[in-house]
Amino acid sequence: MNHAIALDIGGTKIECVLFDEKYNQLKKKRVYFSKTEFESVVCVPKKEVLGIICNLITELSKGVRIKGIGISIPDVITKEGSISGTSKIGSLSNFALGKYLLRKFKCKVKVANDADCFALGEQRIGAGKGHNNMIGVIWGTGIGAGIILDGKIFSGTTGSAGEFGHNIIDPAGPRERIGLRGTVEAFAAGPNMVRNYISAGGRMKDPGVRKIFDSKEAKARKIMRLSLERLSIGIASLMNILNPEIIVIGGGLSSLPVYRQLNSLTKKYTVDGLRKNVKIVKNKLGDSAGVYGAAALVFS
Repeated sequence: MNHAIALDIGGTKIECVLFDEKYNQLKKKRVYFSKTEFESVVCVPKKEVLGIICNLITELSKGVRIKGIGISIPDVITKEGSISGTSKIGSLSNFALGKYLLRKFKCKVKVANDADCFALGEQRIGAGKGHNNMIGVIWGTGIGAGIILDGKIFSGTTGSAGEFGHNIIDPAGPRERIGLRGTVEAFAAGPNMVRNYISAGGRMKDPGVRKIFDSKEAKARKIMRLSLERLSIGIASLMNILNPEIIVIGGGLSSLPVYRQLNSLTKKYTVDGLRKNVKIVKNKLGDSAGVYGAAALVFS
């Protein structure tokens, strides 16, 4: 039976799993970075990061012949498996991670963006199973998407496909983290929802997205309605352009019970023929979707 090592490299941890080709998890280990909640980038030396990755691969593959290594990481990835531009793991910026691991372990190595791996994992064995045309939307501190077309990841020319969170839907709206005004992310990403609530005069102490969602305060209800509508406009644009069978929501805000609202609101902004039969659903794999998707990169 074939085996694969899958790694999900994120902003707080590296998770490594040994899978068999039936997607059974045979071994699993997590290593956490030393990082405060206020740091947006992991500041760990390259030698240390690569040492952690290689040690995990060596430890979990001991005694097993692996078909390959799959990597999920929250960066723009080239077709050659290199990190393009600034990485969330600062020392890995513009680093040829795929080639490095290929030289080190001499087996198949596949590297992909974390949203793409989320979508692929959910499409293979999660909420999108059985659907060849699927979109996996990440909704949390940022907003983005992984796109599966004809059963394969569509990453675009430079690996940046799916960044619909930066689509401008109201030029007069608030700014988001990269400076654009009135984007989907500016209205509906978690930190921006809190910021918009405070700017609107909300009176809750230490507001968070869940507290805003649960609150009966008029300002909180208004911000939540606006956020969900703007998110729905963004999702509807994906429906109109890509004509998927299903949309699976993941990320830190996917646990909010808003799926009836999202399915209803998107109908306002889509062509009837394209919207019919498309379901927006919650993910099934939770925060393990990325590592399942990384394994699927090897087995696909």
